[in-house]
Amino acid sequence: MSLEHPLLQFEDEHGNITLTFDIQKGHYVIIDKNITKYLPSGMAVSFKTTLNNVKGTVESSESENGPTGEGVKTASANELVIFNPGEKDVSQNVCITFEKASADFIATTEESKKRVAGLAFLVGAVKEYFQQHAELKYFVAGVSNKYDRESGSDFLQPRSFRFNTLKGKTKNDESALCMWISVKEGTNRPESYTQGFEGTFYADGLIPIPRGRTCSLIMHNDLLVKQFILPNLSKGFKGFKDDTSGKGGLNLSATMIAGDIDIKEMKKKESLSDPETTISFGDGIISKSNKISYTNKQQVKWKIDTVTGRIPGHEHGTTNLEFKWTATGSWKDKKTPGHPNLLGFDWAGDKNWTITKSAEDVHWWEAFGGASSKIPEPLQNLQVPSPNTKLEMNTLDYFLTTNLLYPGKHIFNADDPSSGSTDKGLAFPHDLILTGEIKIT
Repeated sequence: MSLEHPLLQFEDEHGNITLTFDIQKGHYVIIDKNITKYLPSGMAVSFKTTLNNVKGTVESSESENGPTGEGVKTASANELVIFNPGEKDVSQNVCITFEKASADFIATTEESKKRVAGLAFLVGAVKEYFQQHAELKYFVAGVSNKYDRESGSDFLQPRSFRFNTLKGKTKNDESALCMWISVKEGTNRPESYTQGFEGTFYADGLIPIPRGRTCSLIMHNDLLVKQFILPNLSKGFKGFKDDTSGKGGLNLSATMIAGDIDIKEMKKKESLSDPETTISFGDGIISKSNKISYTNKQQVKWKIDTVTGRIPGHEHGTTNLEFKWTATGSWKDKKTPGHPNLLGFDWAGDKNWTITKSAEDVHWWEAFGGASSKIPEPLQNLQVPSPNTKLEMNTLDYFLTTNLLYPGKHIFNADDPSSGSTDKGLAFPHDLILTGEIKIT
């Protein structure tokens, strides 16, 4: 028989699957009569079987020996497997097992329906062939600890792994394979990777892939903040406080690390360590609310000597100044040919401060003493350069969490996180969600 590529269906939450191959062509020989019989068109062979978590090192799904290493170890769906940090070039792979598979022929045309019942004697031979020649060689997905990181990127190192499957509540719902990977320093609990972690989503029964896409990447809030956001923001800020309070996205306050601002017109240098800076990452798709904001209010009391005729005098008053500086940020796809899964974030800061000016009101009788509600020319034309805080952020290399083998030639091809689409891309409601497609490289 010559078979088409199979259709893989996830049947429940425990790794049970149905694998269906359309038969391109096939025949069998009745040896004692030397008669060749051809299979009718419109037939398929179906296997009901399971997925297994297999440890080993694989070059591709076409490896003759399948997973290699110190013996092949398998684990079932929902079973936690811990990576040994001392082992090199090790992968954990989700494989289709045919060890206990049941097989059957399926007819899809009237002609094949008439003949399929008479072909039952072939089912046992087909099942035996797959058990002997295909066991643990169909790799669906995997994660590896071997990877050459991109220079200047933050790196995710897997520590433990498990998988499960999800099936929608109705026949029209999609189903999904879920890979759960605990990474080094990914949570606030260092020992967490050795413990079982919940393999379900908060929304019960929800398939975490938008319609029209084939996959999505979900990064836990702890991992994203601890491994990526805070280490990068620490180049320009310190003393972080989390002000999110259960809202979506992320809201922080921190002290800016920058040189004092020299305001010559005020004859002073102003420190930016107080008040605190607010930093926010928006929660929506294509969010425009990623912002760093610093505001400082100053009150300037001024006095100018005047001469009216030959009579000396003076004017004086109070000017209120509000200095505001902001930077806006956006998520970016930073992939390169050698590193296809790089996520970046770019900040663009104001070149100058936005300065709002207002004069304190004076009573009419105060004017006789020289009080004025005007704003002096030096303060009207006040310009202050932007702070020299560091806003550069490394890229996040998330390849290890999405090393899909499918079968050795496919990767997670992320949607543009800065596109204008509301159907795909990146969102940050609490955990970060990035949609994408499985594509041949």
